[in-house]
Amino acid sequence: MIDLNDKDITINLLGHRFMVKSTNTKLIDNSMGMIEIPKNMIWLSEELSESMAVSTLLHEIIEHINYSFQLEMEHNVLQALEAGLYQILTDNGVNLETLLRFDEEG
Repeated sequence: MIDLNDKDITINLLGHRFMVKSTNTKLIDNSMGMIEIPKNMIWLSEELSESMAVSTLLHEIIEHINYSFQLEMEHNVLQALEAGLYQILTDNGVNLETLLRFDEEG
């Protein structure tokens, strides 16, 4: 389980600063994550492991790109992109966990 609420985590997406927080509130359609573009917020379920949280964050980033550029990709395409990118990047030494600062104390 993750707890991001004690951390001040922000990421820049397409020129906008997004806060990343964890929640124990049930998300829409039992999702593991959700992006609220007008509020510059990304929510991740507290029930996720660290690796699943990073994978879900990557998914929400792709959701934002899809929305912002009106790519109109179907959700299964977004899921495939996320899974493929996550696997390729992590298997080749890219530490995506730094996005959520799992390597830091507190």
